[in-house]
Amino acid sequence: MTVIFDTDPTGLDAQITSHDPLEEVVGALRAAREVPFEAERPALWHKRFTARVTDALVAMRGHATNARTAAGSLRSECSTLVTKIDGLLASALSAQPRQVQVPQMVELSEQAVALELAARDHARVAALCEEGAPGG
Repeated sequence: MTVIFDTDPTGLDAQITSHDPLEEVVGALRAAREVPFEAERPALWHKRFTARVTDALVAMRGHATNARTAAGSLRSECSTLVTKIDGLLASALSAQPRQVQVPQMVELSEQAVALELAARDHARVAALCEEGAPGG
């Protein structure tokens, strides 16, 4: 059985080309939730999923470091996202790679979807704050 999560049937997400750390976060989380799961090879899914979530965490930490001068609420949101992505990674790493089952894969993938959406919202807020800033 192969399971793939796809929340963007339009393909518009594929058009993101900038090197903005938030777009990297969104892209990495999208890639994590799209990793195909094969019941016969759960360790492969586990390896790919945790690699993508790690990419998202690294990018989010990079964004959070650059956002230190942002408004307090935006900084707080960055910290919350870092914590949540770190929690997803910890949950994924606590799983036994060869024993991942469909329910666990679904739960972790759903968390990746929720974090992807949160990162998108954060990117929109950050863009609005940047536009409203003096000189923005």
